Order: sequence, then C-alpha cells, then structure tokens
Amino acid sequence: GGGAGAGGDDHDRDHDHDDSAAWVWEVRDDETGAVVATYPECDLRFSISCKVHVFPTQAEADVYHGVGAAASAPLHVSTVLRELVEDLKRRGRVAADRAWDAIPLTELAPVLVDVYVTPTNPTPDEVESLWSDFYAPAPAPTTPPGQ
Repeated sequence: GGGAGAGGDDHDRDHDHDDSAAWVWEVRDDETGAVVATYPECDLRFSISCKVHVFPTQAEADVYHGVGAAASAPLHVSTVLRELVEDLKRRGRVAADRAWDAIPLTELAPVLVDVYVTPTNPTPDEVESLWSDFYAPAPAPTTPPGQ
C-alpha cells in the first residue's frame, strides 16, 4: 500500500490486502524503557469524543459562556476544593476539623480518586469476564428435533 512516506497516496492504506500485522504497538515501562506488552494494530480500537453544549435559550447559553449581564462569577479552584472537602467531611473521609486549604494536594488527591473515580470503574474481574465472554467460541449450532 502507499502509506505516508512510502510514495503513492498518503491519505489512506490499500484495502485490498491486510497489512495490519506489520503494525505493532508497544507498551513500554516509563523508567526502564523495556517493552512490557505488544499489540497488533488490528486488535486496537481508537475513539474520539466530542462534547457539544446545546441550550434551550440564548440566555442560558450566555450564562454558561459568561456573556453580558448573564455572566456569573468564575469558578475558582479554591471554591471547588472547598466544596469537595466539605463533601468528604460529610462522608467521614476527612476529619471535620481540617481546613480545606490545610490539606496537601498529595494527600487529598488519592481520597478524591477513591471516593469519586474508583467507584465507577469496573473491577479487574468484571473486565476479564467481559473479554472472556467476548472471545468465547460461539456455541455449536443445534439441529432441531426431527431433522
């Protein structure tokens, strides 16, 4: 095929043959640079996400974008952290007497991940089960009785 830099059309690869086996992605250890896993490109899938904001009225769009009289005060990091720490206090994950600005981010970050991120992640067993089901061989066709 005429891949980029190989002459021919640079915009696409030939679809007449499968040369994906020639493309292998490597995962490397950050510290040593050692290859810890490889994946043929044909086994990978890439996704692109697009976030679109749609508003029922121009006034609501103006509030969101902070335009004109509808402009609201900007949301500062200190406001967000203060509210998150207050929520963590209510959940018993931060001592009630700790001030939000006295907690080092290196201490707060793992708690934030544990409370707000990790609960939504699938467990390793769930991921393994999903992939096992996906790659399980198809059941053998059955012959209806009397045939």
